[in-house]
Amino acid sequence: MFNRCLIASLRSRLYQGNNPELSENNSTSTFPAAAKRERIKQNLSFDIEKSEYLCPLCESLCNTALPLLPSVTWAATTTKYTAKDITLADWLTGLHSILRHKTVTISGARADDDDGHPGDAQMDTSPLRGSLPTPGPVGGQGGPCQGAPALPSPGAGSTSAFVVGVGGSGGASANTVSVPLCRLRRVGGQRGRPPRWGKLPLSKKHKKSDDESNLNTWTSPALAVVEMEMRSTTSLEATQAFAELFCNPAATTLPKFPPQTSEMMSTFAHAVYMHGLGVNPNLSSGRIPLLVWTSVAYTIHTLEQTQRNASRALLTALSTRQRDCLAALVKFAAHVPLCVKKKQTIESAALRLLSVILEGGDENPCVLEWDTFSMLVTLTLSLPSIFPNISGAAIGSQQDLYLLQVVFLAHLVQLLLTYEETHFESEMDVDVSEECVENSSSGDSAWLVSMLLHCRSVAGLHSIKVNPQHLLDYIKERCLPFLRCCGLFFHFLTEVPTPEELLSSVWVPESEFYCLLRYLGLKMNHLRPTFNDPALQELVNRWCEDSRVGSLLGGAGSEGCVRSWTTINHLVSLPHDYSELINTVSQFPCPASSGDDSRTPTMCLVCGKMLCSQSYCCQTEFPEGSRQMVGACTYHAYHCGAGTGIFLRVRECKILLLSGRIKGCFVNPPYLDEYGETDQGLKRGNPLHLDAVQYSRLHSIWLSHAIPDTIAHTMESNSSVIATDWQHL
Repeated sequence: MFNRCLIASLRSRLYQGNNPELSENNSTSTFPAAAKRERIKQNLSFDIEKSEYLCPLCESLCNTALPLLPSVTWAATTTKYTAKDITLADWLTGLHSILRHKTVTISGARADDDDGHPGDAQMDTSPLRGSLPTPGPVGGQGGPCQGAPALPSPGAGSTSAFVVGVGGSGGASANTVSVPLCRLRRVGGQRGRPPRWGKLPLSKKHKKSDDESNLNTWTSPALAVVEMEMRSTTSLEATQAFAELFCNPAATTLPKFPPQTSEMMSTFAHAVYMHGLGVNPNLSSGRIPLLVWTSVAYTIHTLEQTQRNASRALLTALSTRQRDCLAALVKFAAHVPLCVKKKQTIESAALRLLSVILEGGDENPCVLEWDTFSMLVTLTLSLPSIFPNISGAAIGSQQDLYLLQVVFLAHLVQLLLTYEETHFESEMDVDVSEECVENSSSGDSAWLVSMLLHCRSVAGLHSIKVNPQHLLDYIKERCLPFLRCCGLFFHFLTEVPTPEELLSSVWVPESEFYCLLRYLGLKMNHLRPTFNDPALQELVNRWCEDSRVGSLLGGAGSEGCVRSWTTINHLVSLPHDYSELINTVSQFPCPASSGDDSRTPTMCLVCGKMLCSQSYCCQTEFPEGSRQMVGACTYHAYHCGAGTGIFLRVRECKILLLSGRIKGCFVNPPYLDEYGETDQGLKRGNPLHLDAVQYSRLHSIWLSHAIPDTIAHTMESNSSVIATDWQHL
């Protein structure tokens, strides 16, 4: 209620402040109402139609309010519970049992589901086979130790850092903080292809009756059914340990929020769904929890890339606002099961992802198409609620460790399959065979070479020459972004303190690699013991046997088929001398004319495409059928950056920033003269040269998704009353 009143009051003040006619004596107004509304709309730095507003504290552009919730581990501080150890093989056996007994609900809920609505379609209760042949915190008191692992090691017992009392307040009250909502489509430096496991249309307007109501909902069996089958294949102790992963008090004791807090949680989750996909309101959509979890993974990806681009350690130089907002977002994502109308959506999401990882099949994406970190986040937060009538939260149990090991192994398989001979110097090439690996000294490099040869052999790929040390360095470099994302996620989820290395002012990537392995509960120096389990070897064989692996690697190349976040996206390369750039576009013709030169040639700095900007000849109707014409830059921005773009107007030497159709601004270009000054409009005629520092600042703004905020701050500080039709540029 406070946030709603705040937004209404803010909108009222902004309307009155920008339009003197909207005062108490508005009866003397001489302008038509339509003209006044149009002028206000053009001068505002935020879009009211998209529920945008400026935060009254930091003046950041926002479109929703994020509830501040207690940590998911708050129940562990009052619950005395000792977890039972379970082996990785027994844990995977239980998951396979869940998949063997899954059922499919055809456009409706189970008959015994209390949340089901009357009129839902009937359910097919026949068990489905897989496509291919196919707990809790450790007891203790007090907070965790500095430098302890964030996930328990197998068999660690009570020495795990995921102990009772890992932090978090014990209350259930919630406050709110205004934060910007990160769009899920391709904006800034990210490649925004959503995971394919849902197979849901994420870009077009949809109706519930057309798309979502016709999707099959996967339903898991009861926990008792899984226990009954596990008793026949495993020991009684393993069966009880597997059951306690889902029904122990530390994981299932969820807070009881007051109605106002629950309403705000539902409002924020629905805002992520609407703004992330650009769709109409639908409170009963099954994609709401999935979009919240995907937004968490996407936000962590963005923050990690921003830190890596600045050559900073994982948690170095994070502002208080960044820490608080990310911590609140992760905690909210863990409490999503409490604000979902149909719990079946969470069960279905967990089952589909488990099927992708454990079963495979032609209907599921192959291992080279996985976004491993997004899968980890979604499974970690949804797996505790996979059983009917059981709602739980991820608290850093042994199940979370095993899940991390499986997904990390999948990430390693991706890197090994896409490892190419051109990555190392020819004079250092070593032709390594199976016999050489067996005779070599034990260590990470020998094990990785063995895994590389095994994966390529199972996938039907030809053998390659491998340098063991170079392969180890390659794996360390490419695995570090994934481990950094995992470190951020589990740090804010469990509130386990991080080691000092992650806060250091000097970034040493190799040191951080081993530090993150230690923090996440993985083996510090050896990867071989962690993944030397036969159950994991069976998963590797299943992933590599997919016939699409060879076709993807042998087709357009591995760079386009692997969904990895190991490299940082950059803006296009510009020539050092500005005269070279002018000569390049001097003969650029207008695409809509018969060879006439473009008056305002503009280059997209994201993809390098040349556009004919601010010209009626190249205007396009957008959206299609709306009879609204937009300029070439606005139209291109929606396809290249989901509405956000950064352009260089070559003949004017200006940088154009666009966000949506009604907001934009000009900022200083990266080309400076010998005195360090810009020449916007090329009025002085001094020779201009590319300034690497200024261009890196533009890249940082684009990579950190700060273009909308930059536009808003520029428009707020600009007192000019002349409105610019940004949609026509």
